[in-house]
Amino acid sequence: MILALRFRKSKVFLFLCQTIHSRMAPLQDVSIPLVQPASLKTPGCPTRCIRPVSKLGMFFLIFLYLLVQGTVAQAQTAFQEGEKFFLNNNPRAAIPLLEQATVQEPRNERIYLYLGIAYEQIGNYDQAIRVMKRGLEFALQYKDLLYFNLGNNHLAKGETETAIEMYTKALETNGSLADAFLNRANLEVKLDRLSDALKDYTSYLNLVPDSPQRPQIERMMALLKSILEDREAKRIAEEKRRKEEEEARRIAEERRRQEEEKRRQEEEARQKALLEAVLSSLKASTEGVGNLSAEKEDIREKRIETDIEE
Repeated sequence: MILALRFRKSKVFLFLCQTIHSRMAPLQDVSIPLVQPASLKTPGCPTRCIRPVSKLGMFFLIFLYLLVQGTVAQAQTAFQEGEKFFLNNNPRAAIPLLEQATVQEPRNERIYLYLGIAYEQIGNYDQAIRVMKRGLEFALQYKDLLYFNLGNNHLAKGETETAIEMYTKALETNGSLADAFLNRANLEVKLDRLSDALKDYTSYLNLVPDSPQRPQIERMMALLKSILEDREAKRIAEEKRRKEEEEARRIAEERRRQEEEKRRQEEEARQKALLEAVLSSLKASTEGVGNLSAEKEDIREKRIETDIEE
């Protein structure tokens, strides 16, 4: 019996955090130069052409600035607090904050990734799938991880084919996502797609040569190779047997056809001999009738002669 290897799930926060922070690192090193304000004086325009802002207008601008800053600070706080609970493995506390953050930052794909995983952790797989699909609508940086975690949730629901489809899309987005190879290989073993599973296990080990599961994976690969070789040998033997049976049927059919042809020829010869025998007897009978007629003619002539003499 083939036992599937342990699935790598998104609950391993170290892998998830390392992936996310590694993708964010280049953004942290980018320094944006400040744009120095140009002089308010315009060539050919005296200073008096710039109209001063009234006190009411100034208060309005300050209010608008504080309102915008307060909204941004609130959104950052909701996401940051939700992220903190999420990374501390407290999904129930993280969910409402992350839901709030999706309203305030609807295009922040990392929020949908965290929120979907949080729903997965509490067993609400349908909601996790809905959240991650929303994130895919505009995902760029974490598209592969969203597909990968969608695969995990469909797997948890027992939707094997859909899970394989999601892992495949994750790999189409990021061909170096090793855990997608491993999870897909495990499902392919369950579905008896052993050749595909062998390829995916090989790809996984090529990407993660020092995997702690390497001994188990290598044993699995050896078992798969043995099963595939045995099946191939059986297939060849079955193909040979089938061809031999077809050849035997062909020979038997040819022998039967020849025997029928021989019987047909013998029957035709017998009927021909019978017809010739009948024809021969008919010819002999005709000759007898001719002699009898001649005799009758002689008798008639003799009678005529006798009558004349009288």
